[in-house]
Formats: sequence, C-alpha cells, structure tokens
Amino acid sequence: MIGLVMRKLQEILNRQAGTIQREFTATGKELAELSNQIVDLKGEARKQVLDKQNALHQKQQSQAEEINLWRNRSREVLLKGRREALHGYIEDLMPEADPQLRDELKHILYLLDRPEEAAVILGSATTQPKATTAAARLIERARTSYDMRCASPENRLRDVVALANRPGIAQDDEVLAEIEQAVDDQDEIVGEVALLAAIQIHRFRALRLADLEISHQSVKKLAQIDHPAVIPVLIEVLDNPRKGFFKNEDGPIEADNERSRVIALLRLVEWHTPEAQFALRMHRFDLNPDIVKLVNQATDLFPDEWTKPLSKTAE
Repeated sequence: MIGLVMRKLQEILNRQAGTIQREFTATGKELAELSNQIVDLKGEARKQVLDKQNALHQKQQSQAEEINLWRNRSREVLLKGRREALHGYIEDLMPEADPQLRDELKHILYLLDRPEEAAVILGSATTQPKATTAAARLIERARTSYDMRCASPENRLRDVVALANRPGIAQDDEVLAEIEQAVDDQDEIVGEVALLAAIQIHRFRALRLADLEISHQSVKKLAQIDHPAVIPVLIEVLDNPRKGFFKNEDGPIEADNERSRVIALLRLVEWHTPEAQFALRMHRFDLNPDIVKLVNQATDLFPDEWTKPLSKTAE
C-alpha cells in the first residue's frame, strides 16, 4: 500500500511542477513577443520594454527554481520508505502548498491513515487502461515525463523524430490524425510535442514518399503551420527536387515535386528569416526557370536583410 501512496504523491508533486512549467513557457512567449517589438522602438518606449523584459527574466528565473524545487521534492518521496516518514514529509509541504495542492496532500494523509481504503482507491486507479498506440504513448510522455517537460526542447524533438522515423509510422493516417488532434491540447507542452511530431511526419512524407500527391498535401500542411520548426523542413523541400508518381485512372504516371518546391519557396518568403533568405539565394541558378523567376522577384522586392516574418501569422 505504501508504494501506491508514494506513487500518487509523486504524481501530485510532478503535476505541481508541470503547472509552473506551463507558466514558465507562457513567460517565455511574452519575452519572445517583446524581443520582436523592441527592434522598432527607440527612446522611452524602448526603455519601458527593456524594463519589462528584465522583470520577465527575473520572473522566469524564479519559476525555473520553483520547478526544480517541486521536481526534487517528488524525487525525495522515494527516500521516505516508512509511513511515519512520509506522513511527516507531507506535513512539512503543507505551508508552501496552494489551496488545491493542500487539499490533495490532505487526501494523501487520509489514505496513509486508512491503508485498506488506500489499497482499494489507488489499486483501482492503476487498473485504468494505458496508452497503447505509439502516438498516445508520446502524448502521455509529454504530459508526465520530466525530461520531456524541461525547458530545453531538445528532448522533445529527439522523441518526435524517433517516432516519425519508426517503420510505417509516417504512412499511418490514424497516427497522424491522433497527433494532430493533440495539437490544441490545453497543456502547452503536450500541444508543442504534438505539433513537432506532426511536422516531422509531414517532413517524412514530403521528402521520402514516392506518391507525390500525398507528399504535396504534406507540403501544403507544412506551409500552414505557424511555428519556426517548419522553416528548415521547407528549406529541405526547396533544396530537393525529386521524381515520383501521381495516380490516375490508367495507373501511376511519373511526375516531379516542382509545385511543392514552389509552395515551400513562397512560404519561406513569408517567414522572411535570415536562413530563409540564404536558402532562396542558393537557388538563383536553379534548374527550374519558375523557381529562378520567383527567387529573383523575391530578392528584388525585399533586397534588405530578412530579420522577421512579413506577417504575424508566420511568427
């Protein structure tokens, strides 16, 4: 029974850290928006934004320390192997708990004092069905794993790339639908992981599928995504002219992906970032004259260095 209570307490403390993690992410978004604003500001307006940035940096530092504190407290639960030690540990947490967390901790104390009820309540909770599909398991890890929920996106990107490269995953429409459904999850980390996974699956389809109709649909999806992670993928599409096939009534016919490359190019112009500008310049002598024409038009229209998206939809 004590093991079930300890796991439940860890879940509660990790959830507390997750709540602060979402606040940390929201603060980061505010900082990113201010960074975009400050480029065009001068004088007193610039000073006000700088002051706000400093305040948000301090707030984010405090949030990071609090996240680590609750994560450490969750790990410390494993050191409390006896009921009395666990009881005392929970009571020590009470003064720093908000009202909702305090109620949850009181419930844990209640269960500690009633082992038979705890075995029934917590035992039944562990019999709930677990995530079975690869997509569901990824989403569940995004919701609960400390490594997935840390500030750095590296772990999240590593896991979504691994999912997209698994045999058969990128061609599975049901997996893609399950991933895309989670993009709008209320948990921002879960939504980000789902979006990154969708980008990687569409990347696989755009660059590797021989069926160019499916590939083209993925390129169009990538062009609709307003997340910087799509920029290197769009560049890959532009950089990789290739052959494949389209299906018609008489069977498959050979074709190329030039219309997908055009869509990628136009979207890169909208993103208007330095890497997008460099990518276009590399195609001034492309074998496709339509690509060359569009590159020349874009560079003539926007000759200065590209620093930020042309519209807010591409931020």
